[in-house]
Amino acid sequence: MGRSKFTTQEQAKILKEGKAGNVEATCKKYDISVPTFYLWNRKLKNVSTIEVKEETVSDELTRLKEENMKLKAELAAKVERVKEENKELERSIRILDGIKTEKHLVGRIS
Repeated sequence: MGRSKFTTQEQAKILKEGKAGNVEATCKKYDISVPTFYLWNRKLKNVSTIEVKEETVSDELTRLKEENMKLKAELAAKVERVKEENKELERSIRILDGIKTEKHLVGRIS
């Protein structure tokens, strides 16, 4: 017997979808046979809920790690933008300080 292309968690979701609607349509959607659907149903009755939850947690952990990497990249880009904006502000402040100093000196000379 070959290895299924669906994880236990995916099988559980397919079973839930099939039971909620039309088994034949669900089987066709996922390209599985109706006997496979009912085989999974019998098999998953014997699989402990813990095994399914462990797979779910593992999948969720993978998804969260991917999301974390994406958020870190976004944060790094924003930090760089803020650094550039700070440099611009510092240049503007130096220019304004220079103008203020010039006006002060011009006021003394007059």
